[in-house]
Amino acid sequence: MSEVKVTAENLNNVMEFDHVIEVKADGTVADVEESFYFDVTTYQQEGQEGHWETSYDLPEGWHVMNGYSGQHGYSGPDMHRSEYIGGRMARDILETPGLYVALVVEANCGYMEDGCNEEDGCYCEPDGWVVATKPAA
Repeated sequence: MSEVKVTAENLNNVMEFDHVIEVKADGTVADVEESFYFDVTTYQQEGQEGHWETSYDLPEGWHVMNGYSGQHGYSGPDMHRSEYIGGRMARDILETPGLYVALVVEANCGYMEDGCNEEDGCYCEPDGWVVATKPAA
C-alpha cells in the first residue's frame, strides 16, 4: 500500500495485526517498512485464580491506546476479541499523526487448558487485542 486516504469506516481493514502503519498530517495512511518488536501477553497471577494481568513489551516511545473498549465496567487498553477498530478509536487514529499497530494479546494460561504440558507447550486462545502508537516526532 502506498499512501492512501483511509476513512474511519475502513481503517479496521487496513490495520491488520502486527502491521505497522503511519498516519500522516494530511490524513493519508502508509505502510511502514521498519520492523519493531512487540509482545503483549496476559497471564494469570500465581495463587490468584481469576486475576489476570497484561504485560506490554513495546519499543521505546510506544504506548497502548486506552479508554476505547465497550466492555461493561472496563475502560483499560485491552479490547475484547469481538471489538474492532472503528468509531471514536478510528477517528482519533486518523486525526493524530504517528505510527500505529494492532497487536494480539496472547494468553499465557499456565498449562491450565486441556492437553497442555511443559514438554509440548500450550495453545491458548488469544485474550483480545490492543492498538499501540508512537506519536509523530
